[in-house]
Amino acid sequence: MGASILLENLVIATIGPTFRTYPEVLARLPIAMGPLAIGRLDLIIFIVSAICLTGLIIFIDRTKIGKAIQAASYNIKACALMGVNTDRVILTVFGLGGFLAGVAGVFFGMKYTVYPQIGNITTKSFIAAVFGGLGSLPGAVLGSVILGTIETFVAGYLSSQFRDLIAFVILIAVLIFRPTGIMGKVTEDKA
Repeated sequence: MGASILLENLVIATIGPTFRTYPEVLARLPIAMGPLAIGRLDLIIFIVSAICLTGLIIFIDRTKIGKAIQAASYNIKACALMGVNTDRVILTVFGLGGFLAGVAGVFFGMKYTVYPQIGNITTKSFIAAVFGGLGSLPGAVLGSVILGTIETFVAGYLSSQFRDLIAFVILIAVLIFRPTGIMGKVTEDKA
């Protein structure tokens, strides 16, 4: 978080705090499907997100380094004792996270605008991951869909000012009543 604050302020000091937009690459014309219409960019974002998520699941479940990531997330010391290069595992996880965050950032910038404090959205990502269940990729996806749906209904029926409040109330409620989240697993350290 400290590095994030440093980078945000570095961008503000060097480039400036103004909002910027990407050049329009895709036409904003929606695709009509009867009474429903969906934007081309929204459809492309959905398809690319589904491809990235599927690729991540396959990578984690079916590759050697994916199994090493799973083992290290459970117990990094035991993983190192079994001969796994934990430094490489950590580097791979941070590289994957950076790549996927970059893809998400590009599409977010194409749909909306780019500004130095754009990284504040990661708080919502953390809430969605906790809500869905830390350590569970399907849980994180389910948590983000449910959180997004709840925030949309709150903004539509109450006020958009309550979106963040509801998100943090959900976080507190989950941490109090079900700390593992919706799909999280209860794990115990074995002696």
